[in-house]
Amino acid sequence: MKRIVKVLVTAVAGLALIASATTTTAQAASKVKVLSTTKIAKRAVHATSGNVYSSAKLTHRKYQMKHYKNTTWYTYKQSVIKKKGKTRTYVYIKSGKKKGWIYNKSLKNGKAVNKKARLLTTYVKYNKIARTAGKAIRYNLNVSEASYYGMGNNIYFQYNFPVPDEDKVSEYKADRKALLKFYDLFKNRFKGNTRKNLDRMATDLRKQTIKKATMDQTAAQMENLASTLGDLVENLS
Repeated sequence: MKRIVKVLVTAVAGLALIASATTTTAQAASKVKVLSTTKIAKRAVHATSGNVYSSAKLTHRKYQMKHYKNTTWYTYKQSVIKKKGKTRTYVYIKSGKKKGWIYNKSLKNGKAVNKKARLLTTYVKYNKIARTAGKAIRYNLNVSEASYYGMGNNIYFQYNFPVPDEDKVSEYKADRKALLKFYDLFKNRFKGNTRKNLDRMATDLRKQTIKKATMDQTAAQMENLASTLGDLVENLS
């Protein structure tokens, strides 16, 4: 009986040693090793996800970027680290008193966009352009509250349902000029085929000669551009 107990104790002790060794190995594998640190050019960056750590060893998380979407950071240096057998690059960034290390692929170049400020700026510019349109539609083009839906909706309706007595060449020219300015105001918000399609319609409208004989064709071109642009602007954020 004593021999059996002794064997069991020895076996348990052996298992404990194996478990301890396995844990130590796992901990060692999960540790971060800093391979190199170098200075980099200072540039503006922002991020909408990812974590900022107090050191390149990633021992303490200081910030979550989902809470700093409107914050602009600046880069200063980077470290190449090794964790769990994988090599990654972390960048040291600062914004005022906030600072730390973040995975380089979480960063986006350029300053962060304050969506509320951008909307207000766009709203002011939009109403300024609206006042340059022909007198028959300029009042109804105006937007009383800052919203992309309101701006897009007004562009769509005022150019698709013109006032019956708006038949002067000068009115058409003013309306076209205003519409092309609306296009210039929003065009950089669109990319790819959407942008190419808008560019094509704007170019065709800009080249169109406006006179009595071409009023219907000009109106159709303005309606086409205004419909597409208005729908897209309504869905901006």
